[in-house]
Order: sequence, then C-alpha cells, then structure tokens
Amino acid sequence: LQFLYFIGMPRVRVNTDDTDGASEASSGATSVLSYGLIPPGVKEHSVDVWGGSMILLNTVVGGGISLVATPYASKCLGLATFLVAEVIFGLMSTLSLVTLGRVCSAVNSFNLKHLAETLIGKWAGLTISLVIALNNFFVVIAFIQVGFDVCDALFNDTASPFVVAGITALVLPVSNVAHIDKIEPLALGCTVLWAVFVILIIVNFAVATKRDHLATKSEWEWSVSAIDVFLGKGLPAINLTWCCQFNASPLFGSLKPCTRKSMSQVGTVMSVAAMGLYMTFGLATYRYYGSAIEDDIMKSINPAKDGKGLEWGDWSVKLAEALLGAACMGTIPFFMVECRNMLHEMAQVPEFGYKIRLVETAVLLGVSYAVAILASNLSIIIALIGVFPANIIAWIMPGVFIICLSRRTEECFSSVPAIATDTVAPPPPTVPKNSHIWGYILLAWAAFLVPLGLVSMFR
Repeated sequence: LQFLYFIGMPRVRVNTDDTDGASEASSGATSVLSYGLIPPGVKEHSVDVWGGSMILLNTVVGGGISLVATPYASKCLGLATFLVAEVIFGLMSTLSLVTLGRVCSAVNSFNLKHLAETLIGKWAGLTISLVIALNNFFVVIAFIQVGFDVCDALFNDTASPFVVAGITALVLPVSNVAHIDKIEPLALGCTVLWAVFVILIIVNFAVATKRDHLATKSEWEWSVSAIDVFLGKGLPAINLTWCCQFNASPLFGSLKPCTRKSMSQVGTVMSVAAMGLYMTFGLATYRYYGSAIEDDIMKSINPAKDGKGLEWGDWSVKLAEALLGAACMGTIPFFMVECRNMLHEMAQVPEFGYKIRLVETAVLLGVSYAVAILASNLSIIIALIGVFPANIIAWIMPGVFIICLSRRTEECFSSVPAIATDTVAPPPPTVPKNSHIWGYILLAWAAFLVPLGLVSMFR
C-alpha cells in the first residue's frame, strides 16, 4: 500500500540559478522542473524509514522485469555463484544508495537532473534525462516481450501478436496521462499481482520439495565455469534488477526525518530485503526448473513450450502466466509516461496538449512494439538494459556525484535553495571525510561490469 505514496510525484519548481527570486524575475532566468516525491494530499516529509524502504522495494521489484531476470541469472551462474553474486550486489546497492543520500543531503536537492546540473554542468542533467528515458524505453520493450510469452501460453503463437497489439492499444490511453500520479490505483493493482505471483512460485517450490519433484542433480549446478560467469548474461541480468536510484532520490526528499541517517537506513533496509527476496525467488525457480529455465520464466512455466509447469496443473500455470503478464502490461504506463516526460526535459520543451501528447505516446508504444517483435530473444534486451542504463543510473551516477561534491568548496553551494519551501534553508553543505573513496569504489564496480556486459551481448 505504501507504493501509492511513491507514485504521486507532482512537479516542484526548483531555482537552479545562483540569484535570488527577485533577481531571477528581473533577469528572466529559467527554472528547472523537478520531480519531487510529494504525494497528492500528503505533506512533504511524511514517510518513515520502514515505509520508505518498502516503497523502494516495490520500485526495484514491482516492475516485473526483476522477476523475469532473476531465474535466468540463477541458471547462467549456477546456484552458489548466483547467491554470492546477489549478496555482493546487495552490498554495492547499499553503498550506492547511502552515497546518493549523502549527495542529496549535502546539496539539499532530491532531483537527479538538478543534482547533475549543480555538481557537473547542464550537459550532465541532459544526459541523466536521456539515460532514464532509454532505461524506461527498454523496460517497456521487455514488458511487451513478456506479454508475447504469456499470450503464447494462454492462446497460441499465431494469435499472440494480435492479442499483444490489442493490449498495447488499450494501454495507450492510460499511458497518455500527463503524470503518473493520475493512475495511482493501477500501481497498487500491479503490486498486488506480482506479490501473488512470487508467493505462488515459492509455495510451488515448497510443495515440490515435499513431493520430491525438484530438478535432479544433473539438471542444475552449484557453479558454472569462470568464462560463463564473467562473460555470460548472468551478471548483467542481476545488474538490472538493482537499478532504482532514479526513484530513490525523490523518495529521500519525503522521509521524516529527512536526514542523512534516515536515507542510509532506507537504502540498507531495502537492499537487505531485496537481496533476501531475489535469493529466495532465484533458489525456488532454479531448483524446481533446473537448466530448463529460459530467458523468460514464462516459457519454463508453460508446458506447451516444453516447460515443467507447476505442481497443481494447468489452472495454476494459467494463473501464474496471467498474474505476471497482467503486472507487466499494467506497469507499462508508468515507464512510458516517465520516458516521455524525460525526453521533454532533455529537449527542454513544454508539455503539449492531449492530442499531441497522444501522438507522442502512440509513436513510442508503436516503436516499442516493433522492437519487441524483431528482438525475439528477451535475454538481449535484458543484457542491453543491464549494460548501459543500469550501470549509469545505479553505479556511475552516484559515484561521479560524490567525487564532484568532495572536490567542491562550501562556498560553491551557499546559494543552493531548499526543495521544501516551508523549511528554513540549511547550513552550507558538508560531505563526510573520505567520501570520495566510495565514489571510486562505485566507478571501479561499474568499470568491472560494463565490459562483461558488452561481451555477454555477443555470446
């Protein structure tokens, strides 16, 4: 239910000029439109640490692609390697979120575009907008591909393109809203759907364990070869499941108390919870399906695609397919709206009226649908997201931010305004000693992952 608070993100005016309001009005300086996490009808700084952690957990897991990528990663890496990798990624995610919290606290801004422009320059803000737009665009493509696999199970291969096209057309009006706070009930529904799907898969594993129906020892491995670990698609698949920093920064602005400690607590609690969920879900799917896991778990669940199915027969298979399929297709509007809005921010053009916005959304959805048909292998899309947008958003961006912040003097930020207009401006920002080391660790982690991801795309 806390996910509803995350969805409401109305625009907030942020003055990025060094002049005060009067000077800005006289000089005609422009302001940046910032997405601050201020839910409709809810005062700012109203989310506690536990609520914020659960909101961020919904963000990183609730899209559905994480649930598709995790089983595939467990197969690519082997069970033991997969579990170790999830622990490492969980620790690095904690470091990334804590680092981002320190930057937000020091600069007193909770918008990534504004942070990039303040710490680096205007070009960096445009780059961040482009990266987030591309990330959301590729996620929409992955959602549509999952829709194809679901329709193959519920209908047939011939009808699937037409059914998915019809569903995509139904999604168009919902995706045409100006901002995602207009479709809050849909977010709650999708969250419930993926949660029920996860519970169904874990209970299926428990029942199979009791009935001794798990995959045989020859069908699964503790670990694969080092070449497959470092040059396969397993690590990029895990990488994309931890990308949530573009939503973490506005969430930090809604915490009560909005302090560096509370931001660190949210990042830590969320990472531990997500790590436990991914490890459990990956274990349940890999030990049940073994090496039969495909790039999309929907294929493994579907007996018509030579999948193993579930312990309760065809009705449970159709239920599982429908749950995740509906969750993925229902989540498309949230990524599509933000993709379109980020492109507007990058182009620095005002939002248009309903009709022009409808054309823009139709074009984006149409291109996504076409790419989904042409790229029949979902693992390629998963690797693509895990190599480029995920690395920039999750590791490179926080690392560069904290390094740039550490190099700036306090005078550089003495005029940065507070996001909340009803609070007293904070003292000049400070950054803890040696925080730049965290940045270099994150950049080194990204430098390790990017080449591996590039190679995996061509294997």
